[in-house]
Amino acid sequence: MFLRAILMATVLSYVAAMFCAVTYAVEKAPGTTDYHEPALTETDRQHWSFQPVVRGKLPEVADAQGWCRGGIDRFVLLKLAVKKMPPGDEASRETLLRRLSFDLTGLPPTLEDIEAFAKDESPDAYERLVDRLLASQGYGERWGQHWLDLARFAETDGYEHDLVRKEAWRYRDWVVGALNADLPYDEFVRQQVAGDEQGSGVRGQESEDIGSQLEEFKSEISDGNKPKQIPLNRKSIPTMFCLSGPDMPDINSQEQRKHELLNEMTGTIGSVFMGLQIGCAQCHDHKYDPLSQADFYRLRAFFEPAVSLQKDVSVIALHTDDKFKGPARLWIRGDWQRPGMEVHPAMLRVLLPLPLG
Repeated sequence: MFLRAILMATVLSYVAAMFCAVTYAVEKAPGTTDYHEPALTETDRQHWSFQPVVRGKLPEVADAQGWCRGGIDRFVLLKLAVKKMPPGDEASRETLLRRLSFDLTGLPPTLEDIEAFAKDESPDAYERLVDRLLASQGYGERWGQHWLDLARFAETDGYEHDLVRKEAWRYRDWVVGALNADLPYDEFVRQQVAGDEQGSGVRGQESEDIGSQLEEFKSEISDGNKPKQIPLNRKSIPTMFCLSGPDMPDINSQEQRKHELLNEMTGTIGSVFMGLQIGCAQCHDHKYDPLSQADFYRLRAFFEPAVSLQKDVSVIALHTDDKFKGPARLWIRGDWQRPGMEVHPAMLRVLLPLPLG
């Protein structure tokens, strides 16, 4: 009985596989003109999430005791008034120190820190404490964790072989160093998506605070037969953000590998930098958001020449592939074997002031 059950399951699996294969074979393969991009409407552009950020008006509150010390306090006091609740008592110095230390460094204050802050009666003691913690090494290590989560940072490739990425630590240290060097956010972003294309005098990279990993070097990684040179230098280290996702270097089809890497990267850039979940647009137009499949592949086209692969070697950073001839394409239903129409690099249409011509 048990053997018959195994045989029946095997036969059913085979029949199902054959049915899928036949269905795929007889299905009409869409040509390059079969995709029609939906038009954007004025309503699409007027959605609140696509509007410029504006400074809101501070609420008027009755603050006879001068409790408010900043704009945020006005909103807090307004809600307290609505609920007919008085403001809480001011926290003790030790409580303030513990909150700041845990929030900014993830570590408790030392006994010496507690004693010193309790004795500091200067009017700017709190501000100086904040500055000191922000300037500590622990600040970048604590808050760098949050960014590394967004970057899906890992020191292995994932999947069944899960090869070690011997150079992954360089990106981790760069993130910590960038935060501790107070690198402006616009530059922080620019270096991670296009650092390999910028000149040597990039703002912030010359700072010694970013770490010793910024010296020029070449990374030598072996695939088990012979070492291969992977171009990696201080300009390309930040771009390791783009390729920190899962990878399968040993896959037979390197075209499929590149396709999946680019799609995963594009989806990550959309969610991290734009707050838009555009990953599903690799297969179809969004049903409710003004995001098309062509939008996805136009955004992906920016990065296609910069992903250069070698079989059995972990990919680590963006590097222009001189062999890339293009063109970039939309891929029907996200299938790497079903090329669609050609696309050119461009931002999402809804974020542009005018529709693409």
